[in-house]
Amino acid sequence: MVIDKGDGAVAVLPYGVKCVDDGVQVSYGPTRRSVTDKWIRDTFDVDLQLSSVQPYSNRKVISHDDLSVTMQYEVVGGSFHTPLVKGSPFITVVYEESTPVVSSTTMHITNVESRVVENSLGMHYIVTLGNYQKWYVYCSEPKPLVWSGDTLTAVSAFSGVIRVAILPLQNVEAALSQLLLYTDSYPIGADVDMRYSDDSKATLTYTFKTEGSGLLLMLALPHHVDVMTEKVSESTMRARDAYSPIWSIKGKMLAIEGNVWHLHYKLLSPGWVYDLKDRVISTDQLNSIGQALQLDVLTLPPVAPDPYNFGKEVARLATLALIADNLGITDARKRALNTIENSLTPWVLGKNNDALVYDSTWGGVVPSAGIADKMADYGAGWYNDHHFHYGYIIHTAAALAKLDRPYFDLHRAVFDALLRDVCNKNRDDSMYPYVRHKDMFDGHSWASGLFQQANGKSQESSSEAVNAYYAVKLYADATEDTELSKFADLMLSMEVHSVKKYWHVSNFDIYDEAIGNIRMIGNVGAFDVTTSTWFGSKVEFIHGINIIPLSPVTEHLYNKDYVGLEWSVVEPSVPHDSSPFTMAKECSKNDHCVALGITGDCCPTSDSVVLACCDGAPGVESEARMNGEWAALLYAVHAVIDPDSAWNEMMSVKNYGSGNSRANSLFWVASRPTVQPASMHNYSTTTRWNQSFSFSASCSENSACDAAGMIGKCCPSDSGINLGCCPIEVAG
Repeated sequence: MVIDKGDGAVAVLPYGVKCVDDGVQVSYGPTRRSVTDKWIRDTFDVDLQLSSVQPYSNRKVISHDDLSVTMQYEVVGGSFHTPLVKGSPFITVVYEESTPVVSSTTMHITNVESRVVENSLGMHYIVTLGNYQKWYVYCSEPKPLVWSGDTLTAVSAFSGVIRVAILPLQNVEAALSQLLLYTDSYPIGADVDMRYSDDSKATLTYTFKTEGSGLLLMLALPHHVDVMTEKVSESTMRARDAYSPIWSIKGKMLAIEGNVWHLHYKLLSPGWVYDLKDRVISTDQLNSIGQALQLDVLTLPPVAPDPYNFGKEVARLATLALIADNLGITDARKRALNTIENSLTPWVLGKNNDALVYDSTWGGVVPSAGIADKMADYGAGWYNDHHFHYGYIIHTAAALAKLDRPYFDLHRAVFDALLRDVCNKNRDDSMYPYVRHKDMFDGHSWASGLFQQANGKSQESSSEAVNAYYAVKLYADATEDTELSKFADLMLSMEVHSVKKYWHVSNFDIYDEAIGNIRMIGNVGAFDVTTSTWFGSKVEFIHGINIIPLSPVTEHLYNKDYVGLEWSVVEPSVPHDSSPFTMAKECSKNDHCVALGITGDCCPTSDSVVLACCDGAPGVESEARMNGEWAALLYAVHAVIDPDSAWNEMMSVKNYGSGNSRANSLFWVASRPTVQPASMHNYSTTTRWNQSFSFSASCSENSACDAAGMIGKCCPSDSGINLGCCPIEVAG
């Protein structure tokens, strides 16, 4: 709302809204939903627009908080403003000495029905549009709205409220009866409060601030309902039954009566290394991990010029240092730390080619290349993916705080700045925003920074977002910052919960079977979801990008039940050669080294350096890319349901990628809990992926049909025809 012309679409669930010079444009996209095996898309189009007769002068944001923003319009002789609060079933516009106009020049108004409501001084209308939508329009003042063509216009200027709400076609009268109970109370913002009952529980409380009188009605997303443990009131149940179905891209929203919500989260509190409680690692496995560790710390010194890839490289070594410390392998620990510090020092001193600098305009740390070119460094100059990029560096800083405190203390100011950039807990900090990427209503982060996108905000690599808050948790623990530790743990727990709800497809409650059959969403947007990534749509990309980086928090993302479903999807694509790979020391046994004419020892050299030409070095695989870093990630989740097979699979991998390593991957597999053979049999045989394109005939089980108000059979209908709301299969 403040980028470019300030006219980008924002998700004020269940609606999309654009604030343009002409007025407040409102879209209920689910009635235009398209569902395929590749995407679900709620197209933004203007269903209603709220404006005034008086000419426009200017507009500006006059207030905002964690769940809302208020846009004010100045018009000749008056003004109006709209408090856009996530979860409100109404879009509300408050007029001050101006003449309201409700219009639909795109969809066209085909009918207006006035309703008389007992004991109400206001005016009530049901407006039908050319796209068959029905809207409830409420005017708080006893002044009629005159219908002419595609507009409803008040007879004169006044100070009062216009509210509009979509009516589900399956329950128009019942929904209207419920909404009439809540017209006089409207939200203008919200306070979000956090309380920690102990080290394992936290409560997030939304207190919606209201104007008007009476009770407030709001709408909750599925992940909210999961963590609301209080008994649901009878009035809330009546509202849910009547005002339904109301769809968003995140599934059906459910009515909640009242202005206070309590969301109860279990804090995850993952540790520094993989949990070994009640788990036994064999001597042979420990030896393999130790041998891999000694070689891994010699491989791939961090040299990437951009903060994202550099961050992955140093975090890889930080993980190796932590594993070495845990296993008591002191020389590997020392080698890893030395390499980290030699590589990191130019960055913390600002002497690298892409120096990190402070941006006073938006309040954050950005790479200098990103200031010159907003597309450089994956858009980091425009705050794209900051939590991904800096999460890796913060994880590295946390390891340094634990393992080499003098070095950490020397450069702590830089590390603190990166932390404040992505996970600032101080609302009063004038230099950095509060938890930059986190959406306190949706529960997860958005990655797209300042870029304006047709699908609103979006995020692809959900696991890298999780990694950012995990890194901050470790940082807080290492620096003994108790308050930050609790805060980061809650941000982490919220992120994990929403990722498992909106990226991992465990059932078809949120997304249609047609797209959910692949069991992972590649990219979640405010108005769409896709089974693709920015760099491709192969199954290993979609799943792998939501696994990286492999760390102790991965255990909280991937449980046996989900992985049983996921593995049935990815298993047909992964390599099945389980022959152990061992890097040969001699140059003559590494084809790329031979091609370069290098002789002697290469892998490692006599100076303990693994050359880039060695088999197994990133980018030096003769097989398809799936045989490397992506395969290792998929083998890693396989370990959740079959650690023995996954061990052999992982041993066959040559290249683990720039952000992972053989030692880390093997340690993960070895530390997985034992799975009973009967359970493994169940996961491998009873959850096989249905690769056929299929969906239910019932209208209510196809989200686009349900959102459009269809009932009975749609896909196909009783006449044997698939209606336009049915899923379609996209070629390729």
